[in-house]
Amino acid sequence: MDRLSQLLRLRLSHQGAGERPASARHPGRVPRPGELALRRDCGSQAHDARLQGSLRRAGERGEDPRGATPLHTVDVFFATRRRRPQYLWVRSVWAWNLEYEFSIIASLVDRFSYVAFDTEFPGFLYSTRRPHRLLPPSLRYAILKANVDEMELVQLGLTLFDASGDLPDLGTGGRVGFVWEFNFREFDVRRDPHAPDSVVLLRSSGIDFDRLPLYGIDSGHFAAHFYRSGLVSHCRFCRPHSTRWIAFHSCYDFAYLIKVLGNGRPLPDTLEEFLGLVNLLFGETVDLKHMMRGCKGLFGGLENVARTLGVPRQAGKSHQAGSDSLVTYQVYLKMKQRFFDGRDAKVACHRGIIYGLQTC
Repeated sequence: MDRLSQLLRLRLSHQGAGERPASARHPGRVPRPGELALRRDCGSQAHDARLQGSLRRAGERGEDPRGATPLHTVDVFFATRRRRPQYLWVRSVWAWNLEYEFSIIASLVDRFSYVAFDTEFPGFLYSTRRPHRLLPPSLRYAILKANVDEMELVQLGLTLFDASGDLPDLGTGGRVGFVWEFNFREFDVRRDPHAPDSVVLLRSSGIDFDRLPLYGIDSGHFAAHFYRSGLVSHCRFCRPHSTRWIAFHSCYDFAYLIKVLGNGRPLPDTLEEFLGLVNLLFGETVDLKHMMRGCKGLFGGLENVARTLGVPRQAGKSHQAGSDSLVTYQVYLKMKQRFFDGRDAKVACHRGIIYGLQTC
């Protein structure tokens, strides 16, 4: 672990010795109504207060404010004991509201200790004609490293939820469930390497590549706030009960997130070092693609699995990181309820395996 400790120190070197944000000094506290935001593209507190009133008035009229998706039907993944939000809202994060949004997240992580996440990136530059499942893990990692080292992250989606499956409501009394979508500035479609087909797909899904270099988040600033928020626990003695990270086919998701947290440095040279860094930073991980092996009738990608389980897309579009992280959360709850009796203990055998690297 000496080599892993050196890698982690390098990735933390830019963080500095500052405190966690003021709102994080009261861990687990859900902010009071009016403190925080109800918005899709805005994050100022004044704007949030106006939208708080708009949501209340729209609810009284039975309308859907600013495109938030009302949940008129009860799906199986919302158990009867849980609060069922009336709306699901994607909070879009840019450079100008990064600190504000992380102050919210920092106040929630101790209570909402499960994180479903997804990344969007500009495709693949390197591949092989051989089936991936026939490659040795070391070669799979070499291909992943070559791609991630040369390209940049476009979006990161985070969906926080608690052990009961509840989303943060940010003082709305359970009426609204919130997820986050971070937009990064490093990728410039005019100069950076990318797969053209992937960029066309992401653009058709609503990602504005012209806006990213102008208003996107600097990965170094993101990493500093991310470490201070408590989302990752690089000191198990200080915070032994870390968050649990959930993704679908997660090898590239973890790889791009580690690159961003390392301020753009190349990934570790070996698969063993990479896996050690994942374990050190993220603790308990669950890859739904690996978890599917114990679920009869499930196959294919996230969209196909969600359709098989009857999970509708209730906010945003496919290939938007915030929306995909929300679907990942919903699929996880549905799979756990249907195939694992709703018990974390039965999911435990699938933890710590990254699909696409350790298994295919």
